[in-house]
Amino acid sequence: HEPGWMMLAPYLALGVASLGMGLAWPWLAGLLGHAVGGHAPHGEPLLVAAGTAASAAGLGVAVLLYSRGLLPRRVEELPLPARLVHGFLYDRWLINSLIYRLVVYPGAAASRLLARLDALLDSVVHEGVPWLFRRLVRAAALLEAGYDEAIHVEAPRLAASASAAVRRLQSGDVRDYMTYFTAGMVFAAVVSALVIAFVLAA
Repeated sequence: HEPGWMMLAPYLALGVASLGMGLAWPWLAGLLGHAVGGHAPHGEPLLVAAGTAASAAGLGVAVLLYSRGLLPRRVEELPLPARLVHGFLYDRWLINSLIYRLVVYPGAAASRLLARLDALLDSVVHEGVPWLFRRLVRAAALLEAGYDEAIHVEAPRLAASASAAVRRLQSGDVRDYMTYFTAGMVFAAVVSALVIAFVLAA
C-alpha cells in the first residue's frame, strides 16, 4: 500500500524546496556562485542534453510499445524477470522493506523487551525490595526480642536458680562440708587416674 502523509510529507517538502531553489537560482547565483562555481563541470550542458534525450527516447519507446499493444496491460502478464524488475522498482528498490526489517521491526521488538524489563525492574524495586526489607526488619525484631529476653529474663533467672542451689549447699554443718570435700577428692582422683591411663596407653 502507498505510504501515508507521515512518509509523503518529507518527500513533498524536499520537492518543494528543490523547485524553489531551482527557480530562485538566478538570484542566488551571485551569492552562492563562488562556493559551487569552482566545482561545476565544463561539460554540464552536454550532460543535461544527453539526460533529456535519453528520457525522451525512453518515453517515446514506451508510448509506442503500449499504443501498438506490444506490452502487456497488466503486471501479471509480464514474464517472470520483468515482474521481478517491476516489483523491485515499484517497491522503491526495497528501501522501505529494508528499513522496516532493519529498523522498525527490531526497534519495536526492542521496545517491547524493554517494556517487559521495565515492568520486571519496577516489580523488583517497588515490591521485592520493600518485601525483603520488611522480612529483614521482622527477623531482626524477633532476634532482638529473643536476645533481649535471654539477657534480661533468662540469664537473671538462671543466676537466681544457681544462687539458690549454692545457698542450699551452704548449710553451716561441718559434716556436710566434709562430705562435699570427700566427694570432690574422689572425683578428682578418678579423673586423674583416667587421664594417666589414657596417656600411658598412648
